[in-house]
Amino acid sequence: MIRRTFLILVIVIVGIFLHVKGIDWGVPKDYRIDLVFGEIGILNDMVEPMLSTHMNLREMQIYYGAEYPPDYDTSKEMLLNIKGVKKKVSIELINSMRSYLLRSYGADEQAVLSSLSKMNPSKMDFNPHFFEYGGVYLYLLGCFLKICSLFDMVELKSDIKYYFFYPGKMGDLYKFSRLFGAIFFIFSAIFFYFLCLKITKDEFLSFLISLLFVSTPGFALWSHYLKPYTYGLFYVVCCLYFNFKYIDEKRVSWLVLSSCFAGFAMGSLLSYGFVILAVICAIILFCIKSNEILKNIILCCASFVLAYLITNPYVLISWHEFINEIHYIGSYWKNSASFENLKYFSTVSLKYGLGLGIWLISILYFFISLLNFDKRFLLVLLCLVPFFVYFGLNTGKWVHYAFIIYPFIFLVIAIGATLINKKLSLMIFSFVFVWTFVFTLSHVNLFEGENIRAVAGRWINENIPARESVGLLEAPSPWRTPPFQYLKYNILIGSPEKTMAQYYVISEYQWVRGSSLLEMRKLFADYDIVKEFSKQPAFLGWKFTQRQDIPYDWCHPNPVILIWKKRN
Repeated sequence: MIRRTFLILVIVIVGIFLHVKGIDWGVPKDYRIDLVFGEIGILNDMVEPMLSTHMNLREMQIYYGAEYPPDYDTSKEMLLNIKGVKKKVSIELINSMRSYLLRSYGADEQAVLSSLSKMNPSKMDFNPHFFEYGGVYLYLLGCFLKICSLFDMVELKSDIKYYFFYPGKMGDLYKFSRLFGAIFFIFSAIFFYFLCLKITKDEFLSFLISLLFVSTPGFALWSHYLKPYTYGLFYVVCCLYFNFKYIDEKRVSWLVLSSCFAGFAMGSLLSYGFVILAVICAIILFCIKSNEILKNIILCCASFVLAYLITNPYVLISWHEFINEIHYIGSYWKNSASFENLKYFSTVSLKYGLGLGIWLISILYFFISLLNFDKRFLLVLLCLVPFFVYFGLNTGKWVHYAFIIYPFIFLVIAIGATLINKKLSLMIFSFVFVWTFVFTLSHVNLFEGENIRAVAGRWINENIPARESVGLLEAPSPWRTPPFQYLKYNILIGSPEKTMAQYYVISEYQWVRGSSLLEMRKLFADYDIVKEFSKQPAFLGWKFTQRQDIPYDWCHPNPVILIWKKRN
């Protein structure tokens, strides 16, 4: 027992180190007022326009993904009085400037806080108007933040203007919300240890596999975002754990409990509900009495749905909102499935998300398990293959959308480890852990220090003359555009042949998610790069060079930012 406690403690320590280090990266902070507005006087003059445009957006977007009215035109201009000078500013630019006070540098992180702000507990209104992330995540996070506020760790204000003047207080909400998700992921690593123990029957072997699990680069990175992608894995792992308890003991109660956790997994992130397939496969493969298979499947599916609906009652109350949001989410991948995505997913996205070492041993142990085929491996395979194909075809250029398959990949490794010499597996896992830890830590280090966006924004303010034309390919947004004084310049949005802007500010997102850097250089054939801002993952001088076609979501921490100037 002492040895097991020590091993679990090591998993927890490694988890805390990798998943909490730099967790306050890119959150709103007070210095953004200076970077974006220049001085408090300009912010004072912008408060009412920013508040009115914010309230208009809230009224129009009742639920996540709701379409704006056809007559909503962000190019319309408002006449503002900025320090006694009349100035026309587009609604789009007002919205953008406000976002730097309220949003982090992580894309879409504000969706969770926006959903929580729409609830009105005093009137017993807990409708999140947001269903991709479920109540198992949103309600528990809301309770966590309320507890934090009681201990003065965060400040919860209904008046959004408060955060305009104190963006650092909004930053605290992001920081502690991320911490909430990281804590739950560390618990999932502990449960994964016990899951491995049921498979390998060996404490140290299970410990090393769980160390790999908690050190996986994709998991460590996404614990640094206000999103439930690592948080929800706690319920996925619990589901699999009780699933394997059923396999060992054949007690239906374990099936029901496993199904409930599958419902909770779906209640944290819709796509994680796919884990119910593991329960159904376990019933079909391991049910002793064939005449009870259908009855158990119905019982488990009912438990699954009930667990989901109990924690997400507004799915039924706001059914039309839920369906519309599902259609909106589906539009992400509409007509995008391709074998090119699947190939990229298999050879690039998984290699980044798992790390090269885990990616290689997962292939090794997959073939070892194939040669010693048993029902446990068949169960994993029946889940892994359809998940792999579906997420690979549709979301292959991203890493985090496919996290649901990662626990199954680790189960393949655990099963394979029982089929070869134990000492050989221990040597392999020890070596792969060291390499993975270094690779993951090098990426976690990107979260610490001043963010590259802030560095670029400060350079723009200091080096590009006032009233100069500055071009952007898309409207400014904190996750892709440096924070700089937009009112100081003539901001032009569009391609260079249309705007003829003197300067252009370009982010790595715009060539990673577009065509390529080569195509970007062709687009800016009449421009020269005058400044490049970049930060590579590194540890003790060991740098990991990023490829130009990295997964779409891998450059979030510190994207390369280029400043171009038109040739005279």
